[in-house]
Amino acid sequence: MAPSELFKKAEFPQYPGSDLPEGKSGITSAGSQTRYELHMTTTDSIQKVVDYYKSKLKVDQKGTAQAVDMLGMTPKGKLVQIKLGLSKGSTTIQVVVIDEK
Repeated sequence: MAPSELFKKAEFPQYPGSDLPEGKSGITSAGSQTRYELHMTTTDSIQKVVDYYKSKLKVDQKGTAQAVDMLGMTPKGKLVQIKLGLSKGSTTIQVVVIDEK
């Protein structure tokens, strides 16, 4: 499944202008739980990414200017964890969305 399709299935907003590395995102299911792992990169700062997701989701954050963890809920009530870091001049965005049915 293409990364852009995974974002739609997970009902999670892709960070505007981010790149979606092929082969990094995926979906797994176990029992009543579906887990979406979404990966993005951007040249924007970590703080700009934090501000964007805080405006879209109900999340708390902890961390530093170099690495941030965010935990909360999507607008549709799914559990979400977002990890932000720096790698080779880019901000990496790793997202796990858990859908309990």
